[in-house]
Amino acid sequence: SELIRAKLPMAAEAAGQIGDAQVRNLGTIGGSLAHADPSADWPAVLVALDASVVVAGPRGERTLKVEELILGPLSTALEPGELLTQVRVPLPPARTAGAYEKLPNPASRFAIVGVAAEVSLDSRNAVQWARVALTGLAPKVTRAAKVEQALQGKAADASTVKTASARAAEGLELRPDLTGSAAYKAQLAAVYTERAVLRAVSRARER
Repeated sequence: SELIRAKLPMAAEAAGQIGDAQVRNLGTIGGSLAHADPSADWPAVLVALDASVVVAGPRGERTLKVEELILGPLSTALEPGELLTQVRVPLPPARTAGAYEKLPNPASRFAIVGVAAEVSLDSRNAVQWARVALTGLAPKVTRAAKVEQALQGKAADASTVKTASARAAEGLELRPDLTGSAAYKAQLAAVYTERAVLRAVSRARER
């Protein structure tokens, strides 16, 4: 929708990269989160957006951050009898925006690597905070904590972003598979993180 494109451009662009037309028309955001595939797009985007979910079950409702919901590959904090009923995304403040960059598997369109970056700038164009979430690389969606720390308080220029992005895979339990080795995926993480953060910064400057 135009509202989502205006308020949450990262979510809108990620939606257009998911699977094929049938998947996009039949699948749901909540279904993707509850399935918890480690290469899915929505978990990374919603972690970067600091989203929460509402879960309803026999004992009532509870609210979880998306980071708390997903425990591992195809594993969530949902208890027997619980349903995910809502996804709540806070609207970003001024001078804050995100971007999603993805290298898709050519067959499934799942992410070989996907990076969702949300960046907030201050009046001097320095990074107030950043949330960077990676999918496709580890057993579950993971924050790139070293990148976030390296960006905070720094000028949001290309050199700073490149240096910070080189740390994207630090601390990750990378999953070597038919799409590439751990070393290859670490390099992909750096490249796609740099692209996502730079586009997020560019958007944030305009908001």
